[in-house]
Amino acid sequence: KVRWADPERRQGLLMAAAMARQIKPTGLEKQVIAIIEKAQLPYRYSGDGSVVIGFLRPDFINTDGAKKVIEVFGEPWHRPGVARGIRVRPHQMEANRRKIYADCGFQMLVLWGQKIRAMSEADLLARIKSF
Repeated sequence: KVRWADPERRQGLLMAAAMARQIKPTGLEKQVIAIIEKAQLPYRYSGDGSVVIGFLRPDFINTDGAKKVIEVFGEPWHRPGVARGIRVRPHQMEANRRKIYADCGFQMLVLWGQKIRAMSEADLLARIKSF
């Protein structure tokens, strides 16, 4: 508890845990990465634990100074009762994350997996650009 209370130590512990699990982009995240890179948008993948904001590891973070993050929610991890055994409704989880980011001064865009799969590349690009 003492180590966790120190923000620098906590970030180090979270990054070490992420590295130990060898977190890699999911298929949906790879799809978003490809669009971001192709359009040269000011975001980079950070779901590997390289960035921690208020105990959360955003999937993408803005690189041009705007305090914006993008989260890609794939249904297997964001269904009720699946995410680490926590019984939270998906939209409640989204609201909780949004509040934590807002408390740290960040805006959050959520891209749900089913919507990503239903959108054309142009529509997904427009959604990210409009954020």
